[in-house]
Amino acid sequence: MNGHDETGRRRRRGVMDAGRAVFVLLLVGFVGLAVMGSTRVFTRQEPFVRRAWPEFVAGRWTGRGLAYGMHRDGQRPGGPSPTRAQIAEDLAILAPGWATLRVYGSTEPTGTVLDVLRAKHPDVGLVLGVWIEPETVRDSVRHAFVTDAAKARENRRQIDMAVRLARRDADLIRAIVVGNETQVFWSGHRVAPEQLIGAIRELRARTRLPVTTADDFNFWNK
Repeated sequence: MNGHDETGRRRRRGVMDAGRAVFVLLLVGFVGLAVMGSTRVFTRQEPFVRRAWPEFVAGRWTGRGLAYGMHRDGQRPGGPSPTRAQIAEDLAILAPGWATLRVYGSTEPTGTVLDVLRAKHPDVGLVLGVWIEPETVRDSVRHAFVTDAAKARENRRQIDMAVRLARRDADLIRAIVVGNETQVFWSGHRVAPEQLIGAIRELRARTRLPVTTADDFNFWNK
């Protein structure tokens, strides 16, 4: 073996080691970004700017509204859903008398509701719901609190879908309502105030629409 061969091997080994080091650093960086992305904290907007609710749209007073549950007998959220034809039938009945409809979740068939409104009733607006569940629950022996991964995934799906719909149909969506009766003591899906506030702040940060929550009137009286 001559000196030139040995020098070449050392140079190649050095280049390979440097390449491995760069790859590891990049991998660590990507993992760090992924972790940061999943745990991002959204803070209160400062200065806080109120987002206006449109009082009239196309000459109609938007305060004349109705909560719309589109599921029929044998249908349920997360299970069998109404068809587009069934939703169109419902909206043909509701649209003449109501200027605003409220739904409780952002996942399907809410997208279909918006599609039908745009095609047939563009003067009717939607209050978009984001259904959230408690992500922290007691363990099997009720000694400690643990994260319910399935509920956390579904909450994330609800929030991300609301963002997509708010960007796609900003002209039809009047506002976003995060959670429904999640703070009253008798709620079957009561969530921690911190979780609710975090979801509201995230949706305010990621959309330009008014964002709020809905609860029993007794909660607001206190």
